[in-house]
Amino acid sequence: MQVANGQLTILNPHTNTPQVFWNGTYVPGVQAISVTNDSDSTRVVLTLPEDPLLAEMKAAGIVIKREAT
Repeated sequence: MQVANGQLTILNPHTNTPQVFWNGTYVPGVQAISVTNDSDSTRVVLTLPEDPLLAEMKAAGIVIKREAT
């Protein structure tokens, strides 16, 4: 199965090794893909691994906020 929508391309989402591309650039480390497609909207959620250093900082009680770039 192949799914493409504008700038987002998802190859083989039904396998253990899906490939995701954004504007033709490979997105590494995708662990899971969830797609919700209803009459009002389409939502794609990608699960990526947490950076080990950030996970350690969170465990120490540090709040980490990410900014959109």
